[in-house]
Amino acid sequence: MSVAMIPSHENLVANQSARWFEQAIKVAVPDVTALANQLVSHATQTFRYLLEKVLKLHQKYAENPNSETAKAKFKSKSDECERDRNHAISPIIQVLLTLRYYATGSHLIAAGDFSGVSKSSAHRIVHRVTAAIARLAPDVIKLPASPQEISATQIDFYAIARFPRVIAALDCTHIKVQSFGGNEAEIFRNRKGYFSINVQATCDANLKFSNIVARWPGSAHDATILNNSRLRGCAEAGEFGDGIILADGGYNMRSYLLTPLSNPATPAQNLYNESQIRTRNTIERAFGVWKRRFPCLAIGMRFTIDHVLPVIVATAVLHNLARITGEEQPPDDPDLNINWDEILNADLYNRVNLGAGEDLTLRLLLQYFESLVG
Repeated sequence: MSVAMIPSHENLVANQSARWFEQAIKVAVPDVTALANQLVSHATQTFRYLLEKVLKLHQKYAENPNSETAKAKFKSKSDECERDRNHAISPIIQVLLTLRYYATGSHLIAAGDFSGVSKSSAHRIVHRVTAAIARLAPDVIKLPASPQEISATQIDFYAIARFPRVIAALDCTHIKVQSFGGNEAEIFRNRKGYFSINVQATCDANLKFSNIVARWPGSAHDATILNNSRLRGCAEAGEFGDGIILADGGYNMRSYLLTPLSNPATPAQNLYNESQIRTRNTIERAFGVWKRRFPCLAIGMRFTIDHVLPVIVATAVLHNLARITGEEQPPDDPDLNINWDEILNADLYNRVNLGAGEDLTLRLLLQYFESLVG
């Protein structure tokens, strides 16, 4: 996406979310408190869940701020999701303002929507609430662990294109950022020429993220991220039983990681490729839904790296909550002027298989697909 495609703050603020207000509350609200009450009354199931979680964590700290558990979780500034020092901004408003930032990528719009909140306050609030949401990741983003969970996940994937034993689809996607500056700024420039974080993720058949790694610069190769990830260690330790992860040709084929065949020569090999690609496509779809729901990931975040990474994780948490509660995909906002076709197709490019090998898992699967052809 070129720089010209990024709308200016002035234009966005001039048209400051009239469409969002119409869709959210349908009426004019005279003050911030009334606005919060109206939005909560119209809140979706996902928002109610999130709000209850954040306020529950808040309440725990308020009730027993001296406990060791409370100190460990909430003492640091980045872990606090509380009111500003003057107690003028309630937790509800902080959550709403943060969600608004995720939907626009602009602090000016978020601050403008909530009158009385300065841009600097909006900046602090976004990072505090983001840290609180990101803390939910271990409970919301997780791979199947028990035999029952693994079996259920495999059944869901099998229903897509009859590919057996699949527990996850794996790929990487680039999250656009502003240059962080400094001597190492260029390592964040990806093959497309813009600065980004290369985020590795896996998902299940329902497009929920089951694992996410958000800490590598845009120049890092997808295979490098996997080779240095905990996911690889767990898979090689046999934690997923006979489970298989599907990936594209940018990865080396392993007993637990299957990629497309470079030159299929038999009907069984062609059927294997077709089934593999259709099943693996879930991760591409998950990335698309995720970025469209949270345009801040596509517009390009203007934070330091320490603040960018929690936003990526927090929005992944919210994405999963939306999938769990069956939220519909929100409509695209034309005022953001985002070329979604270019963004969503940026990760789709031809990559040759880096080495299929004669793996036992692959041979067994080819035998299975030969039985389907026969």
